[in-house]
Amino acid sequence: IIPLGEFNMSLMGGKYADSTLASFELVLELENKKVLEKLVSDEYWKTLFRNEIIAECMARGAESFRSAEEVLKLSEAITRRLNSVSPSVGGEKFPIRRVLFKSFIIQ
Repeated sequence: IIPLGEFNMSLMGGKYADSTLASFELVLELENKKVLEKLVSDEYWKTLFRNEIIAECMARGAESFRSAEEVLKLSEAITRRLNSVSPSVGGEKFPIRRVLFKSFIIQ
């Protein structure tokens, strides 16, 4: 598991809703220890992953935080997005198994 830290962002609410403040912590569940070693060896990967997560959340907006089902969809979308930019390690095409919310608050 790799902790990615806390995210705080103001997300657009849509046509008829105000913006939403979302605060959450994420961790990555990885396929194996080789992936872990590769990703923690260079701060670049954590920075890139954080950037991709912010971009995905901004693109999806506040609606992605309105229900458990939408949060699950967001988690799956983030996993796909991070796997698309992740290095392949030891033949693992998709080194990130899933993205987990460690804490979560919306206002």
